Amino acid sequence: MENKSTLTFNCSVQNKENLKVIKDPFQILPSTVRHLSENTIKSYPKVDNPNLLIHMNYITRVYNDNAIENRSIERFSLKSYKLLADILNTKDILIHLPYTEKEIVNLEYGIKIIKDELLNKNINVHFEIPAWSKGMFIKNRINQHSASPYCYMALTKHIDEVFSLLKDTNSYLVPDTAHLHSNGLDAKDMIELIKKYDDKIKYIHLNGNSVTRFKMDNHTPMFSVNNRIVNHELLSSEVAKMGKICIAEITKETSDWKSWVNYTQKYNFKLVDFNEYYTI
Repeated sequence: MENKSTLTFNCSVQNKENLKVIKDPFQILPSTVRHLSENTIKSYPKVDNPNLLIHMNYITRVYNDNAIENRSIERFSLKSYKLLADILNTKDILIHLPYTEKEIVNLEYGIKIIKDELLNKNINVHFEIPAWSKGMFIKNRINQHSASPYCYMALTKHIDEVFSLLKDTNSYLVPDTAHLHSNGLDAKDMIELIKKYDDKIKYIHLNGNSVTRFKMDNHTPMFSVNNRIVNHELLSSEVAKMGKICIAEITKETSDWKSWVNYTQKYNFKLVDFNEYYTI
């Protein structure tokens, strides 16, 4: 029987009590532009959902110059997410890989901090591929005229370097299709990348992108008329067969539930039941 991917969404952090009853896979973003406070952590109920992925905030930059310090705010932030994971009884935390040339310089230091605070404490760390900055394109000799296969080679070389620092750890990869598009890949090479790291991938961020390649991403539903991922129909069809947990990160663009139902039926995803009360 053909393996079928699950399509799910971000779970609301406004209605925390609902986390007690949700057993399906979801992703939560408990804080996006601020560090987790003790009160925020304590506001979550004890739950038991091993398929719940905690998406870290966007300001914990473990690859900066000061992060290696024992009392750095980055270490404090990682410790906070570990405490939240313990309350939620999940072992899965997502953190971004470097997105600037300067952060790449500190990659090894950043990985050491993540090992100290998460990987060595029985946490599964899922590393998300971000949309690269202009400096990263320059470093990898990529420009707006670069072909997708060239971008694919540069990106997989980077991923291989990351995992060479993560040997014998519970570390995984989260491809975000919107980010891969921003980094120059077309649908065919996205599929190849996901297949290449198949055993390292549990979650896929299945997002469309409304901007052209080599620009910072702007998420949109994969089925949106604004989606500029070339041949996204092929991408949807192939990902649906891979048996992954696919997270469609809700965007500001309006999309009704019927459209999601039609999309998942068309490509044969298993759709997680939707409830506006607990989904953003």
